[in-house]
Amino acid sequence: MQGNQQEQENRQVYQELEIGACAYLILKSGGDAALESTDYLTRLDAYTFHEGFAHLLSYQATEIDCVDWHTPQLTEVAAASRAKLRLALTETDPDRQKQFLEEAVCGSYYEKFACMCGMLYLADRWETQGIDGLQSAFADYHGFAQRALSIRI
Repeated sequence: MQGNQQEQENRQVYQELEIGACAYLILKSGGDAALESTDYLTRLDAYTFHEGFAHLLSYQATEIDCVDWHTPQLTEVAAASRAKLRLALTETDPDRQKQFLEEAVCGSYYEKFACMCGMLYLADRWETQGIDGLQSAFADYHGFAQRALSIRI
């Protein structure tokens, strides 16, 4: 009986996340101004936020509580993505900033460092705080890239 109750609770949480995904799509389809901002750090925050949520919700077409977020591959991805995001956050050269913004969300799946940092940061929040952790993260994208450096995966 207890296993069935846990399964029902997990389904309810996933349905809430699907609602969040719909909210994400609505935000994105509205052309969130932050994604078009001329301010480099604002765009990096927005990319890490938006794409992190998108990748979290679609990762391997699997419910997030069924993913092993601590595989050797994801641990390597987290380390490499953190390192690149740290560099991106301190970059001041406009040409390098433009390159970082492109690499943040374009390229091979696991090399899109902003997407991966955002996704893994959110997965960590999910594991440690559940839906409340995701809801609080969803509340504000400002400073999100810097917060995403705190991945514990």
